[in-house]
Amino acid sequence: MWITKFINGTQERLEVKEGNAGIYSKIASVAPGGSCNVQCDPNATYREFWVGTNSSGMVVTINSDDCAESEEITVVDRTGNIRKTPRSKPGSTAKSKWWWPFKN
Repeated sequence: MWITKFINGTQERLEVKEGNAGIYSKIASVAPGGSCNVQCDPNATYREFWVGTNSSGMVVTINSDDCAESEEITVVDRTGNIRKTPRSKPGSTAKSKWWWPFKN
């Protein structure tokens, strides 16, 4: 299970929804400067996260690959720009949350 922190770097409240094929369920509402943790199961069907605001129409779609590769994803501004913080690489001193050894 991957855990990715979504950070609201905007001045507006953001809604976070999870789903696929255009059908989404709300999982969080994040205040300006706030954050929420999102879990993504690597064995689940392809997932997307809709992050945006209904008032200004700003929407960012984040997919499960983004969550697998990123420890944190920050929505930077109203135009939908994001900044990703990569996860620790396997073999580094910090243990990655999504890497596990296979046993024979």
